[in-house]
Amino acid sequence: MVKVYFQDKNKYSYIVAIFDDEQTYMDCLPILEARAKKMGQIVTETIDSKNDIDNLLIE
Repeated sequence: MVKVYFQDKNKYSYIVAIFDDEQTYMDCLPILEARAKKMGQIVTETIDSKNDIDNLLIE
């Protein structure tokens, strides 16, 4: 699982997307980078084990 964040100049970041696999993330990365740039921010990410997605789901 890849969690994607936009980070501003003050190092504040917020999550903008979650991808189940790295390939989908890589396919979307150019669009995410363009959007972040328009907002004066950069893209950062964390890669977690696939099982961590269960912690994000609300039942």
